[in-house]
Amino acid sequence: MSSYAQIEDVALRLDRPIPPTEQYRVQVLLDEAEVELALAAGDIAARIAAGKTTAERVRRAVCEMVLRVLRNPSGFRQQSVGPFSVTADRQVASGLLTVSRRERRLLGLRVGAATVSLSDADNGLAVLGRTPRRWPAETTLPLP
Repeated sequence: MSSYAQIEDVALRLDRPIPPTEQYRVQVLLDEAEVELALAAGDIAARIAAGKTTAERVRRAVCEMVLRVLRNPSGFRQQSVGPFSVTADRQVASGLLTVSRRERRLLGLRVGAATVSLSDADNGLAVLGRTPRRWPAETTLPLP
């Protein structure tokens, strides 16, 4: 059972009630969306407790993921009638739930490119552009 979003939240954002025949599917999508968000962000409750996101933002992220699938279950982004051209949207291809950049932002995760600084403390890291030093076969290296 979904912890952060309920069927009523999806119905409110969809602007129509969810028919009883669809409620089971929507509940399954809600549960799966929370699993996908947890895979992307880790412990969601810990992120809320740390102030990195809020329960309302998580609810919005879960609902947006489910609504993307409900509004476009086939995953079409573009369709032409003449030569029968169809383009699938990667965000909704085959009804799969994916975490978009917007949902990552709602969870308080970094979205763009990031840099990692490597300190000199780890001498085992290779320096790019330098060929590795070849040791003679008879040389024994001291153990750390």
